[in-house]
Amino acid sequence: MILSNAYAAPPTPYAAGHRGIDLAAAVGSAVSSPSRATVRFAGVVVDRPVLTLDHGNDVLSSYEPLASGLSVGTEVAAGTPLGLVAEGGHCAARCLHIGVRIHGEYVSPLRFYDRVPRAVLLPLGAPAEGTAATEGTAATEGTAATASAGLRPPPSLRRRSGSAMGPSRYTR
Repeated sequence: MILSNAYAAPPTPYAAGHRGIDLAAAVGSAVSSPSRATVRFAGVVVDRPVLTLDHGNDVLSSYEPLASGLSVGTEVAAGTPLGLVAEGGHCAARCLHIGVRIHGEYVSPLRFYDRVPRAVLLPLGAPAEGTAATEGTAATEGTAATASAGLRPPPSLRRRSGSAMGPSRYTR
């Protein structure tokens, strides 16, 4: 997986930005479902074929340009073939654009690929770096950045009702 264009959040909802990531991909490359989902949209937007999946908990992922024979309402499992990278799109070189929305707001899809290290906030007065309380932090952050290449919801979106830290932010 080669990232050819990163996510760039716009300063305001209607400003310019890059509301997704672009992965280098040749026309005809197969694309599989990152997780269990339902096809929410399959059609053409402007000049390119787009497929949108509903992962539940108000999480949507979109793929373009993607030629797909799937229809709205089709349920897919993780690894199910979605379609093939098609002609068109906004990349000078061939790519697959992936966008993710949570509650209607775009977020970096890299969060779902375990490629963005999580920030660890320590309470005021926490032990200094290198002490027993913080030694495991760097290892945890490093593994998050090198985890599997499959698309997985971040821990806060995995289907659960809560944790020791309280209820998950996105679980309804």
